[in-house]
Amino acid sequence: MLDTAHREAVLKTKRKASESTPGGRLALAAPESKKLLDLAFAQGESAGSQTAQLLKLLDLYGPAALRRAIGEALERDTPRASSVAFLLRRQQRSTPAPMAVDLSRHPEAQAIEVRPHDLETYDELARNNDNDDDSEQ
Repeated sequence: MLDTAHREAVLKTKRKASESTPGGRLALAAPESKKLLDLAFAQGESAGSQTAQLLKLLDLYGPAALRRAIGEALERDTPRASSVAFLLRRQQRSTPAPMAVDLSRHPEAQAIEVRPHDLETYDELARNNDNDDDSEQ
């Protein structure tokens, strides 16, 4: 008969070790990846190749974006890393990253305060411009 304490210690060690494997790292960052990989494998895809591609995407886009894209790929019934990559690239194109501005060489610019204007000002300018166009005809 197995010693229960020994069995639990072995299982705990195995769980920690699985997190250090590529598949374990992926499963930890994106638990949805297991379902995607199972479905991809069932469709004839290489589990190793799919895992490697998903890990690259994890490194490029981070866990939150990867999880969203995997979820969308599963919803669309396209369980492949290539589908996840497509969805991530599409998402990246539709939401441009804000540009960082380095003001370290211009300390005077760091103190500038920009006050937003009332947007109705622009609407009024556009209306006045439209009225000018109408009066010319």
